[in-house]
Amino acid sequence: MLSYNFFLIKSSPLRRLPIKTMLFIFGIIYLDMYDLALYVGYSVYLRSILLPHMALYSVFLIFSSVFVASQFSKIIGYLWFNLLEDSYSQKNATRAPRLIGLCYLILALQPTYQDIGIYAFYLFLLIRMIQGFAFGFELAFVVRFANAQSQHKSRRFMFYFMVFAGEIGILVSVFVNRLIISQGWDISLYDYICRLQFFTAFCLTFLHYIFIERKISLRVYSNRFTRLNFLYSLKKDGLYILFRSSILCFNVALIIMIIFRTPNLSHLGLGWPHQLINQTVLRITILSFLGSSFVRLIERKFKPNNMMLFFYFLGIIVCFIWIYFNLVYTQYRLWLYIIAFLYGVFIRLYPLVMYRLADFNSHNRLSNRYLSAFLSYNLFGSITLFALDMAHYHVHSYHDNIALYILIISAAIGIISLQLYTKKFKN
Repeated sequence: MLSYNFFLIKSSPLRRLPIKTMLFIFGIIYLDMYDLALYVGYSVYLRSILLPHMALYSVFLIFSSVFVASQFSKIIGYLWFNLLEDSYSQKNATRAPRLIGLCYLILALQPTYQDIGIYAFYLFLLIRMIQGFAFGFELAFVVRFANAQSQHKSRRFMFYFMVFAGEIGILVSVFVNRLIISQGWDISLYDYICRLQFFTAFCLTFLHYIFIERKISLRVYSNRFTRLNFLYSLKKDGLYILFRSSILCFNVALIIMIIFRTPNLSHLGLGWPHQLINQTVLRITILSFLGSSFVRLIERKFKPNNMMLFFYFLGIIVCFIWIYFNLVYTQYRLWLYIIAFLYGVFIRLYPLVMYRLADFNSHNRLSNRYLSAFLSYNLFGSITLFALDMAHYHVHSYHDNIALYILIISAAIGIISLQLYTKKFKN
């Protein structure tokens, strides 16, 4: 989907917008998704300084609970901005990046369990929740700002640009941290690596504020009508925003299981050697590419909607086979390879299906589309992560069927939502 979005925006009307305006939008979206990928995939490596006395099953569950709390805080921040008075929300939107940067600085200087005991973890939880609220507040402002910059014909391209910025953030985070983990260093070093990334995020936020945000006009068309329009949009299109979000849930579940969690779960939980982990990740990458390429080969012969339905059902059938024959204990890596192929398939299929739909009113299309993606990652993504770790904690094993059930449920919801959504909105 990264290359797909790149070619969509390459020749779009967005080229006429000022570069600093585009960098402002890109910077916030990029940092948000980089932070999400960093936390989901690698925050558990902070165990040695925050919760050294706890078992790994408990640590995974606790950190996923923190992620749920921070993401729900982000959702509250997003909604809070859209419901505030214009003068208050506009003023605080310029303060939110400074608060985000300050939180990163505190995380970089985070005291350890040896310094202040369990209060080190409480401080971490508090900072993540404050930062989540600030991120949600700022993201809502960025969406409104982007909507104000876009003309009628370029709003859909602005959405593609924002998705592209988030994909770049995920890609860089996964690549950097995967490269570090694959070296096989002592686990205590990962504390300093995470701190370095927090400090780097603080520097990027500071530079973004000094050299970009302060150099552009952030006044946007925002008043009582805008807030009422947001509430009207939720009332009129809220159900279809949830449908669009539900269609993406299967993709989000695959991303969390394959991209974010497989490396650290196989390293810390399953105790695989680094050579085996690197081989597995390389094969997953190749199979994902093959899945995306396979869709390119057949996309002209079949309707995208029908292909998506077929692969939804294929995912459900594969999961039922693994449950019925209890293959999760003996064919775990084969299952990883199969869903890696499905991940590549849906990375290509989702834009083929959803980008061609003339959904929502043109004035609300950007905000509604982004809100649906926002809910998929922050609401469903956090619940998925929590369910995985809750199941591991309950059975004290990393070989269980919870991931299979999550994929079955998300695929079933995706099938129903796709049918209802495409019935309402046509190409």
